[in-house]
Amino acid sequence: LGAAKRNLGPIYPDTPRLADTEQAYVAELEALERSLGPDHPDVAAVLYKLARLYQRQSRYEPAGRMYERCLALREKTLPEGHPDIIETLVNYARLLRASGFSGLAAEMRKRAEAEKATAN
Repeated sequence: LGAAKRNLGPIYPDTPRLADTEQAYVAELEALERSLGPDHPDVAAVLYKLARLYQRQSRYEPAGRMYERCLALREKTLPEGHPDIIETLVNYARLLRASGFSGLAAEMRKRAEAEKATAN
């Protein structure tokens, strides 16, 4: 079921059906957490998709929660310098800047740069 829903979510992001996309992502997240556990890398991928969706809707608080959880999980399960960690840090920094937290945004950008240096 999770794989089927994982394939449905990307159908909607660029359409007005954002509520349908959110429902698909939330259902996918719940299914993955039940079947694989809350610390599985696939869970982080769905958290990231939810964060991006909320960010596009200017729903900064839930987007921030999703980014925080996604980042913690990715840092726990992926090697330093992994592109998914860097991507999460960069987009989280954009969210923080857009929501008026420029100091925290700068910290996230620095962390992203440090991760990039580790990857090289």
